[in-house]
Amino acid sequence: VKYENVLSDAEEVLNNLSTLERMVELKDGRWLFMRITPYKTMDNVIDGVVIGFSDISEQRRLEKQAAVLHQIVEFGKLPVLVFDRNQCIIFASNEIHAVLGYKAGELMDVSLANIGFRTANPKDAQSDFQEKWSGNIVLNVKSGGTKTYRAEIDSISENSDLKCIIVFPV
Repeated sequence: VKYENVLSDAEEVLNNLSTLERMVELKDGRWLFMRITPYKTMDNVIDGVVIGFSDISEQRRLEKQAAVLHQIVEFGKLPVLVFDRNQCIIFASNEIHAVLGYKAGELMDVSLANIGFRTANPKDAQSDFQEKWSGNIVLNVKSGGTKTYRAEIDSISENSDLKCIIVFPV
């Protein structure tokens, strides 16, 4: 463990009778969530500490990956929407907000139906977007009316319920 304060943290837990939680990095680059709690005997006497660890390496990797992708989208000025299996928007780039006339953050937790999302071609209307799809879509703009955009829709990763729409002006 790269973290060298385990003993002092254990002493703090014993002195304060509180729980302490930290994220600690191992020398091999993996990450652990560490929780230190007072150990209480059957006689209700504090007799040390219990230190528990959970591997959070994958969570940390995904958080870093998400942060990088967020920067790529925002700095690359890409109009992007990410939605879940219920077609609820969970991420909308600043650029898509601007394209549709919304303030930053206004599209979060909004359903695609509420922004008039539909495929321009009626024969594509039944698509559940399980496969990569590209074609024209129609979206409502905040000021009223609709606009047609060229779009690509795909899963954000293999076995993911999250889908990404990248919008291009027609």
